[in-house]
Amino acid sequence: MIWHHPRRYNRPGTLDQTAHGHQIPFNTQFSVFLDNKVGKLLELVEVFDGQHLRLVALSVLNSSDHAVVRLVTSYQDLARNLLTQQQLPFTEAEILIVELEPKGAVRSPTCARCSFPPN
Repeated sequence: MIWHHPRRYNRPGTLDQTAHGHQIPFNTQFSVFLDNKVGKLLELVEVFDGQHLRLVALSVLNSSDHAVVRLVTSYQDLARNLLTQQQLPFTEAEILIVELEPKGAVRSPTCARCSFPPN
């Protein structure tokens, strides 16, 4: 599950002081704009082939003429450079990444409310 978070924790004057010494798991989400044509998603994924990074998350929002592919990688600086080299139009957003326990192993009632409903 990925939540957008507009503020950083350890900046002066933001949020509470309990975050000192704790690194918040922020990462960069890239939103890549593509023509909605056959093979464009494959071309995008092939940009990362053979590179020292993993695609950690990927989602696609498409319409009749374009698609927005949101992706998170294990190494955002390399991903940014690759997207720029390929001259792909993209934006970046700082997001907070949360990993939930497998269903049945959730310990917190808060986390339980965030888990997906059964299929």
